[in-house]
Amino acid sequence: MLNLMLADMKRIKRSKSLWIMPLIIVLMVALVTGLFAGLKYLMELDLSSVLGESADSLAMLGSIASTGYDMTLMNLQSDTLIYVLIVVFLVVSAFDFSSGTVKNLLSIGKSKKLIYASKLLTSYAWTIIAVIFYAFVSALFGYLFLASVPTASEIGKILLITLKQIPVYLAIVSTGHMLVFTTQRTAPSMLIYIGSFFIFETILPIVDIMIKGSFNFTLLMPLYQLVELTNMNSEPSSLLTVYISCAVYIVANVFSGYFLFKKSEIK
Repeated sequence: MLNLMLADMKRIKRSKSLWIMPLIIVLMVALVTGLFAGLKYLMELDLSSVLGESADSLAMLGSIASTGYDMTLMNLQSDTLIYVLIVVFLVVSAFDFSSGTVKNLLSIGKSKKLIYASKLLTSYAWTIIAVIFYAFVSALFGYLFLASVPTASEIGKILLITLKQIPVYLAIVSTGHMLVFTTQRTAPSMLIYIGSFFIFETILPIVDIMIKGSFNFTLLMPLYQLVELTNMNSEPSSLLTVYISCAVYIVANVFSGYFLFKKSEIK
């Protein structure tokens, strides 16, 4: 398995596709941070005589992220990375189906279990790298655009938030991995991933509110509870619920994806 993972790592590092991920992260974080930095600048100007009632709305938006730390938290609570992670399971697994690499590995005696496990662990490794990079870029741009110097306490909190979010993103990327090995095609796996997260992000929170259960487990709890993960004052019971959801999410995706891949013919 280690040899397959190392081979994947070398191939991916040489691939130009991999650079799409950090590029999107930098562009998206820069866009959002720059927007709020501009709002903060306008908020500091007296525009009430020009904008009228709109000035109050502008001031409210500008106050949401008035410091680098606030801006970093806002970026870490964003859904941006969820969609950027498409690059991970496409580059690690989907492209190998379309290029015939998976079929070649099977022809030389590599088992489906070995292929599935090695690519899953490789996806997890790149996911962790992506989360750390995203947090670093968010913090860097937050403090550069808003001209504030982070304190040791703030840096420690950002690191802790990043660690707390990693299990969530591992659970999320396991969905993409499962879809790739189920469909064995690039476009369908990508479209289902985007569509399901978009729909469930809108619908399931509403259902969750309507149910008002003591343990409001839904298949997409890891997605819409990212805000709670980044809340340093979250109750232990809330975090436990999220991590149990992540564990269920990972186990369900891994076993269903492997079972369907094992029973299927390689296309």
